[in-house]
Amino acid sequence: MKRRSEPDDWDALRARVIGLGEHSHRKSHYSLSRARLQDNERFRRLLDASDEIILVVARDSGTIVDANDGACRRLGVARGDLLGRPLRDFCECPDGMLPEPPADNGSAGRLLFRMTSAGGSRFTAAGSAALESVDGAPFVSLVLLDVTEQQRAASVLREERDRSRLYLDTVPAIVVALDTQGRVTMINPFGCRLLGCGDGGLVGRDWFATCVSPTEQAVVRPYFERLVRGETGGHETFENRLVTASGRQVLVAWRSGVLHDAAGEIVGVLSAGEDITERRAAEEAAYSLAFFDPLTGLPNRRLLLDRLQHGMAASVRSKNHLALLFLDLDHFKTLNDTQGHDQGDRLLVETAQRLQASVGAADTVSRLGGDEFVLLLEQLSPKLEEAAAQSEIVAERILTRLAAPYELGHETYRGTASIGVTLFAGNDASVDDLLKRADLAMYQAKAAGRNALRFFDPAMQAAVSARAALENDLRHAVAAKEFVLHYQPQVDAAGACVGVEALIRWVNPRRGMIVPGAFIRLAEENGLIHPIGRWVIDEACRQIAAWQDDDETAALSVAVNVSTCQFKRADFVDEVCAAIETYGIDAARLKLEITESVLVEDVEDVIAKMAALRQRGVRFSLDDFGTGYSSLAYVKRLPLDQLKIDQSFVRHVLVDPNDAIICRAVIALGRSLGLGTIAEGVESPTQRAFLVAEGCGFVQGYLYARPMPGDQLREWLRLRQTEQSQVGP
Repeated sequence: MKRRSEPDDWDALRARVIGLGEHSHRKSHYSLSRARLQDNERFRRLLDASDEIILVVARDSGTIVDANDGACRRLGVARGDLLGRPLRDFCECPDGMLPEPPADNGSAGRLLFRMTSAGGSRFTAAGSAALESVDGAPFVSLVLLDVTEQQRAASVLREERDRSRLYLDTVPAIVVALDTQGRVTMINPFGCRLLGCGDGGLVGRDWFATCVSPTEQAVVRPYFERLVRGETGGHETFENRLVTASGRQVLVAWRSGVLHDAAGEIVGVLSAGEDITERRAAEEAAYSLAFFDPLTGLPNRRLLLDRLQHGMAASVRSKNHLALLFLDLDHFKTLNDTQGHDQGDRLLVETAQRLQASVGAADTVSRLGGDEFVLLLEQLSPKLEEAAAQSEIVAERILTRLAAPYELGHETYRGTASIGVTLFAGNDASVDDLLKRADLAMYQAKAAGRNALRFFDPAMQAAVSARAALENDLRHAVAAKEFVLHYQPQVDAAGACVGVEALIRWVNPRRGMIVPGAFIRLAEENGLIHPIGRWVIDEACRQIAAWQDDDETAALSVAVNVSTCQFKRADFVDEVCAAIETYGIDAARLKLEITESVLVEDVEDVIAKMAALRQRGVRFSLDDFGTGYSSLAYVKRLPLDQLKIDQSFVRHVLVDPNDAIICRAVIALGRSLGLGTIAEGVESPTQRAFLVAEGCGFVQGYLYARPMPGDQLREWLRLRQTEQSQVGP
């Protein structure tokens, strides 16, 4: 029996409901063919299985005439109890909610219903309503979904969006979003105000080219590129300076993260930056007050002690010595009392500048207070004697600079200083003890008459004094020409003497004969190597000229060692050429021996000087080959004639396989490069035999003769010729 208000053409109405579902939900489960629409039982099962609420309501009475199981489940009412009841029992139906039948019997737009289940729970349903007319009677077909949770989620999302927008609008930080090309896609109001650009004035522009300080763009952009490439784990922190529209620079601390699209691909970068310009300036001011002297800008006692402790720790690892120099200005109180503290302050500032100019970048110049300064010299030699010599050079330089006149306003002032020095390595003494030692040494310098330096350690003081005396004697030797040249023969594979090496000797009236190792390093440090080196070349050329008229010596070449310091001089080539011209010698008889250390700096200058002298006929030998720089890339470019095998390899060539391999390699290298080879330090026939067998062209050493004066060399040559004629080489 047909239910109340049930239309006669029920199948047709159900088919229209199916069409409504297809229209209102693209992913509807009700896409049925016409054949399935004719199967009422299958159709009913499909409708009942759906979670959607499907209701058919009589338009005139507003009563429910049919419903699927989904509607019954959600409303909590059995089908029999649901049919015939007014829709308003379950749904708020304001007047006009149900649309009038359109001309084409189409469906209404998306509708929202506030609904209440039989149990009293309220929920929101959304869907469509369609007007149907069956046998002239109007019906409304409703297809609805419970969207309560979706609306709640949307509400939460709106609240989050509103809170985010409020945060972006009020937070005192720059928030900027960039696309993967670095173009601005969003910037918050604070950022616009800070940078001086209007709202949205930066959107679409290149952030780095527009806002980042030009000096920092090359540093900052890689941070962004690493983020975009996904190489940082999605986050990055850094600092950089931005340039505002007015040209002012602000320092910003950034925290940046990547933005992803729905597919998880990186589409941009979001950064939040805090303006830390004032904070950093305050920190730097506080740091300066805590660690630097406000008058001179030098580190104060606190920073000195910190650096001293770090230097001691580094010395433990490196084994290098450090030096502490305690400096006090002589008669400073007199200046303060007679000319006022303003003049005294000017003197202290100028003194600080001169001290800083006297030390290396790794050293520390500090002011303890008053006219007391302490200098920390680091990276000195591991050898105590060498470290003392290095410290003395710096201290003497300081004394010289501080003794120069000071222009204090309209006054010219001349002053001196007293310096105490203590050397240390590692943690052998406490910081306080080191300062006391340097202070005591400074008072020793005061007691010695001021404008002086003293070492704390008595033995070291003696060594420094001895060195100072040696330097004084060396200066006198240069002026008095107390040097002579001795010559050591260089012999070819057949045993014939083909040349000599000129070796300097210092003949001091009190000290006696002094070999080069005792004074050449000192001469290089104090600059005396230049006049000494000039004399050696001049004397060697004079000797070559003297030998040219003697058949026994006319063919001899003379090898002269050239110091690296000497070779660097701009006028070195002119000096050599002048000596050659003065004595009218064959330049090919002069051979200059340079060490590999000359290649460490400005190789192009070395090559140019060698080429200029080579063009005049001078020959070159690379001394001590294998013990120093040994860059084959440079060796092959040098206009060399000979490689000299160092005696440290020759000494054990018969017992040390490594030395034998090195000697063979040098000889083979010389042969490959078209260079001759000579071995020094040959003391036995077996050493000579080994070297000659390997192809070494020349040897020198005690096997043949010790270095000797020029007149003794003639006698040696005659005896050598006699021996060769009797026993051979």
